[in-house]
Amino acid sequence: MVIAGTFHEITVGETPTGYPERAAVLYLAFRDVRKDCSFEIEFVDVANNKTLLHFETFKLHAASPFETVELAVPLPELPLPQPGPYSFDVFCEQAFLGTLRIKVVEEKEAE
Repeated sequence: MVIAGTFHEITVGETPTGYPERAAVLYLAFRDVRKDCSFEIEFVDVANNKTLLHFETFKLHAASPFETVELAVPLPELPLPQPGPYSFDVFCEQAFLGTLRIKVVEEKEAE
């Protein structure tokens, strides 16, 4: 599985804040899918292991394990309570598949 975002770092004026809805898309590419699967995405504050968002469950189907199933998931507003690491964690029927990490930096830290 490939998880790709359009960014790896977000610079904000101050926290807490939010990252605007639909300002980015999470790209998922699944390979070697051998059965239909329900998958879900969680947005997690890694510093305290707190799930901030739980995305709705998506159904995944591939006619053959040789196909690549691609999805572009528009992101809702992302709550950013503090600077630090965050992750998008992907699960298939509660089994962990992968993660994409991003870092939130306050503008004064970036200088």
